[in-house]
Amino acid sequence: MFLFKKTLLSTSCEPGGTSLGVKYYFFCGQGRLGRSCDMKRRFLILCILASVGTARAEPNAMQPTAPAPASLTSPSPFALVQYFIARQQWQAARIALQDVANDPAADPIEVLFLGGMIAIGNEDYASAIKQFQKILIDHPSIPRVRLELARAYFLAGDWAGAKYHFERVLASDLPAPVVANVEHYLEQIRMQRGYNFGFNFALLPDSNINQAPSAQTIIIAGLPMVLNSDARETSGIGVLWRLGGDRWWQMSDQWRFTTGGSLLRKDYSKHQFNDMILYARLGPRYLFEGGDTGFGVSLGKRLIGDHPYSNANGLYVDSNYQITDHWWSYASLESQKYRFVVGKGEPGTLTTASGKLRYMLSPSSLVEGGLDLSRDTTISEIMRHNTVGVFLGYRSEAPFGLLYGVNLYASRSPYPVFQGFFDAFRKDELTSFTVDVTKRDWKIFDLSPTVSVTVIHNNSTIPFFTYRRTLGQFGFTRQF
Repeated sequence: MFLFKKTLLSTSCEPGGTSLGVKYYFFCGQGRLGRSCDMKRRFLILCILASVGTARAEPNAMQPTAPAPASLTSPSPFALVQYFIARQQWQAARIALQDVANDPAADPIEVLFLGGMIAIGNEDYASAIKQFQKILIDHPSIPRVRLELARAYFLAGDWAGAKYHFERVLASDLPAPVVANVEHYLEQIRMQRGYNFGFNFALLPDSNINQAPSAQTIIIAGLPMVLNSDARETSGIGVLWRLGGDRWWQMSDQWRFTTGGSLLRKDYSKHQFNDMILYARLGPRYLFEGGDTGFGVSLGKRLIGDHPYSNANGLYVDSNYQITDHWWSYASLESQKYRFVVGKGEPGTLTTASGKLRYMLSPSSLVEGGLDLSRDTTISEIMRHNTVGVFLGYRSEAPFGLLYGVNLYASRSPYPVFQGFFDAFRKDELTSFTVDVTKRDWKIFDLSPTVSVTVIHNNSTIPFFTYRRTLGQFGFTRQF
């Protein structure tokens, strides 16, 4: 369990170069994290304020060498390293740390932390990121380490990684000046030109690829009908590919133009079940303090069995807003006109609205929940319906490099028109439960292995639409 000691430092704040007094955290620990009294001495002169600057901020000039103070005669094995770091003499600090690293009395966590600080001083941001990540693998709740990791991502120009950790560190009990500094970083990230890109790959064992009933015979128009194999529950193992990204250009201090898109593809041995969804959007975004909002045009295309199935186009508007240090919100509204390829079905309009709230319990855990609404107004009256869905999720970083999540979703979809073919009104109630685990410290090309299991049950007043499905994913994803 960590204790905290606050102190007042004076440091240069990168734009303007003025002196700013800021309270910061120092860590004292027990057991393998360090000795309480020792750690207080070790970190007394260590803290270096994360500068509020550009992504490639230049380090301050090296200070001239000064006589070693009497404190270097203290028993702390890191006293000399701290002395050089405080004077930004990074090469001397690196050599001194190498000498200390093999000392049995040296705390391995402090070795990693000081190594990360020295790497930042040498502008070796990739090494700094690795050093801080190694600490958070087993100790994900240390805010100072996460703060320095966020700063290293920022200086490296990795806006997604910096944003991820800056947002999470706000859930700590930080002093007000540090909170203001972090929020300034987040504001700078929103103002940067750049792009995001994501990639996921997974094996996809699926008990019910086509979301069909397990029964071989159902009643249609009062008569028993035998379903063929494609209309019954079919299992298989597929491969999932997911690509996505955004590119943006800053037009002014408050406006940017964005383009983005995604590709989701599932391939199975039975090719008639292959499924691919393409989606793209573009439009301006307005940036304001604590958030942004955007609107524009969206396009979609779907292929089933490797054949064109449907096309869609429409308009969207969405917004992100940081309510407090712990609360974040997201809302979106989109309406698309869709049309099927000849013979696949009647065209219509699908309008969706969603809202989500996220609460950061700590730098390493969060809960989120929200509401989804949709309205499908196809020309075919029998297929028109509304859907109301709610979801709740929990995510947490745990020791041993584990990240796990639990998600629950439930929805209800009534169809208002009587379906004479089945002699009933249709109403579907769907529930799904997902558990996923990621091993954060195992990386291949910066991707970590992820395993998830989803159990789905759709209960319909018309048995033909009732089904159960268990879906697994064994793949890789990027985890900061």
